[in-house]
Amino acid sequence: MGIDLQNISERIYKIRENLKFLEEYKERCHEAMQSKIIGDALLYNLYLLSDRVLRLAEVVCRYKNAGYPDSYSGFIYRLGDIGVLEKEFAYKFAAIAKFRNFLAHQYEEVDKKRVCEAMKENLDDVKIFLEQIEHKIGV
Repeated sequence: MGIDLQNISERIYKIRENLKFLEEYKERCHEAMQSKIIGDALLYNLYLLSDRVLRLAEVVCRYKNAGYPDSYSGFIYRLGDIGVLEKEFAYKFAAIAKFRNFLAHQYEEVDKKRVCEAMKENLDDVKIFLEQIEHKIGV
């Protein structure tokens, strides 16, 4: 699949689908995590969301011919450096790469309380990320 606006738009759509699911449980995350099935679905959707965000950042960097950073967070930083994202926001939002790696590799037992807090505090940042990309790229 080539990198064009349609590709970027499709990736944004998939991220918004993850956001819809997670938003349903945002306010009752602690309760939902008591169910193994729902808890696992939330963790999986959080992983997909963070991974898709980082892959979108990579695709936008390639679309803008902004080079190929050597880390997931590097793609977010680069988008800030080239003005696709507000620089201050990008440097804060790049922490999503650590969150994605934590979920992917589960370096330690998942603290569901911390995951719920992160979900409540950071889903809006994903929306800001998408809005800034849509505005600057024109999708």
